Amino acid sequence: MSQQRDVWVELNDIDPDGCVVTYADMAEPGVDLSVGARVIAGDDEGNLVAATVVRRDRRGSGAVTLRLHLETFTPTGADASALHAS
Repeated sequence: MSQQRDVWVELNDIDPDGCVVTYADMAEPGVDLSVGARVIAGDDEGNLVAATVVRRDRRGSGAVTLRLHLETFTPTGADASALHAS
């Protein structure tokens, strides 16, 4: 996993509302995935985006729904320091 992202997401699966589903086991150890938490989501290519947890299934699949803040999208190789300052 990346040292910069908090949780892995598949950025090709963003729904029309700007949300994406990932799973709790895709998060780095110790990352807060409670509803309302802000995280840095990223894919295997190194793209990063700030996100807010909007839903969490604690009983079944461990699914976590994130609302991505697409205006913060940082492509592979770009300076992501502003994402980590928020």
